[in-house]
Amino acid sequence: MDTLQTLSLNPTITSEVHGGELERVVKLRVAGGGVIETFVHVLSKENGSVLAKLASQQSQIECGHRDGRLMRLLVDGLRKSADSGTDVGLAFSVPEDFDQWRQLIAEARYWWVHGWGRNF
Repeated sequence: MDTLQTLSLNPTITSEVHGGELERVVKLRVAGGGVIETFVHVLSKENGSVLAKLASQQSQIECGHRDGRLMRLLVDGLRKSADSGTDVGLAFSVPEDFDQWRQLIAEARYWWVHGWGRNF
């Protein structure tokens, strides 16, 4: 049975991930039944984010109430940042026809991925 974990959006959120745990796969289930798979170290790139906290505690994160396209962009930015070692906002890119900036910023704020705000 799937469980939905509710976290208080508190600025003191911290996450601790050790050793081989960084290579563990985490699945994010998004609206429309989609699944985004990534590694703990990707979601932990933005230390203190809700995604980092959840990834340190579980292998599946229920995001069914969140927009799948925006979640993919958010995770892709974290992935590029983790791969390149750059700041989250600097590794971020969107399709040319992208027009949901306010929604994307709201999504980043919801998950406490604050590195993006410096570049908008």
